[in-house]
Amino acid sequence: NEGQAILISYPSEARRVKIFPRQQSSFSIARNSTFQVKVRNTGDKNPDPKDTFNLQTQISDPDWTVMLYAANGYTPLINHDSDPLPDTGEILPGETFTVTVRVSAPLGVDPGETVTVTLTASSSKNAAAQDQAIMVSAVPAAFAHTYRNASQGIPGGVHIDLINPAFRLDTLV
Repeated sequence: NEGQAILISYPSEARRVKIFPRQQSSFSIARNSTFQVKVRNTGDKNPDPKDTFNLQTQISDPDWTVMLYAANGYTPLINHDSDPLPDTGEILPGETFTVTVRVSAPLGVDPGETVTVTLTASSSKNAAAQDQAIMVSAVPAAFAHTYRNASQGIPGGVHIDLINPAFRLDTLV
């Protein structure tokens, strides 16, 4: 209508973070599972756009261990700010930091046992700005087998795979 206007205003400046993928799962091979998680600074390009994201883990079974590493999987994450938590170091809005999460099963763990790890990334400048990812690690059975017949493209008949997920793949034809 005449004399009326619509005001569209930009949201107030905020600190934000996004973790992906949100959920992952893996077998614990030789007692270890490794996951890669990306932490993205989705905050505004305000006057102080850099942010450091603190990383914390929670684990469903305290007998298992969790370690956080850089993308290469070997360099342990350290603390870059004044708190005791490992973190991403400063990243600009739109940039992504890759965290390698290594989950280790205790000795004597039984096949079929699982553990759930929750990784939380929170802004060091506003702890309310946080996101989480969930990882599940499972201990596989010592052996599993599959059966395929000639109709599945195996010339000469039967093909049996004996798989030991903890060590190697043995194929018998």
